[in-house]
Amino acid sequence: METKLSSVIAVKSEKTEHRTREATEARISQGQNTDSKVLKIISSNPGLSSYHITKLAGSSNGLIDGSINRLRAKDAIDIRDVLRDGRRIREIYPKGFVHYHEPVIKFGIADISQPENWKDTAQLYALDRITLGVAPQEEKEWTEKAFAKFDVPLTKDGRGHISVPVPEELQRFYMWGNSSSGVSTVDDLVIVTLKTEIPIVDNTPSENSTYSSSQASKRISFSSRSLISH
Repeated sequence: METKLSSVIAVKSEKTEHRTREATEARISQGQNTDSKVLKIISSNPGLSSYHITKLAGSSNGLIDGSINRLRAKDAIDIRDVLRDGRRIREIYPKGFVHYHEPVIKFGIADISQPENWKDTAQLYALDRITLGVAPQEEKEWTEKAFAKFDVPLTKDGRGHISVPVPEELQRFYMWGNSSSGVSTVDDLVIVTLKTEIPIVDNTPSENSTYSSSQASKRISFSSRSLISH
């Protein structure tokens, strides 16, 4: 009787271990599939937040967060926290991806009304704390409004683009390396709107953290006196 009972217990134990092993293997397989999917999304879209990765993956926050933690532990991704629009955002990049914002303003020749006016130099205007203006020649209204003006060389790359370098004084003033820019054109003029994104050095959870304007202002200091008008 005891032998029979022991056999039953052993069989049940073996079945339990088998089910546990199968469940573990299924979780590992699911995790690997999720990791592969998430890494592909990150590689194709460097700098996304976990929220947007979750949306693109069509998955749950828990699965994506777990995948990001595993990929980070494997040193397969880089994570950068930034302050953007008063909110703390965690950006996720593939390992080795270097996110540089080049100190160059680039726009399409086809986007301007009179490309023949753009020759060897351009006029670059610092119009306010978030806006730059670029013109092929002196623009009277901008000259009166701008607190700094630069005569800069321009280049045409043969692929339909014009590039205008940003002087060091403006790079420092606009915190260029930590800013994203939007470029629009109006007739023969180019307008650049900047948005500063300040890196945060600690690794505390960040996706939904909100900073007050007073906290953000402590991190940013603007002074037009530091610029040299040319």
